[in-house]
Amino acid sequence: RMTYYDAGDKTQVFNSLWYPALRYDAPVVGIDLLAFNRQPDVDMNGIRGKYLSVVDYQPIHETNDDSSITPFSNALGDIRNDYPSLQGKMSARFYDEKRHFSSGMLFGRCEKEDFVDGELFPAFERSMVAHLKLLQAMPSDDGNTKSVLSGQASYDSYSSVRDPAMALFTKMFGEEWATRYVYDFLFSLSE
Repeated sequence: RMTYYDAGDKTQVFNSLWYPALRYDAPVVGIDLLAFNRQPDVDMNGIRGKYLSVVDYQPIHETNDDSSITPFSNALGDIRNDYPSLQGKMSARFYDEKRHFSSGMLFGRCEKEDFVDGELFPAFERSMVAHLKLLQAMPSDDGNTKSVLSGQASYDSYSSVRDPAMALFTKMFGEEWATRYVYDFLFSLSE
């Protein structure tokens, strides 16, 4: 699923989650790209603002056995190592980074827009290529369906009550609309 919210230079949000077919015991691809308060920077001949980015292969299972996520975390970690601006750590304000987030997450905060073309976009492209290669190499197993669906539902249930989009959409469109949007679209497998 994909969401794009554009309120001009004040707020732009691109969010996407890619759920693999149930025959693959693979993480969800989570992408958040946000820009706030963009404005010309006369000193730097560019655009300034607040930019936040997250690209992650998010585990769907809450277990100490992370063998299914390890190849994905390693691939993302290799990319992360090449981009210093994407080596940040998220705050615990909304999420626990130990639940449904990988150790290789690309996380960046920046105030200069050239970060998008210079580091974020190349890292994003590499992460998509790496993810496709990992999925293509995975065995397909229809016996995974119940476990994977349960993991995806757990991911959605966890995320639905923590995602900061709820507050943004409540402010913009009202609580009833925001609730339907979060639970019926963004995280439709949540309980």
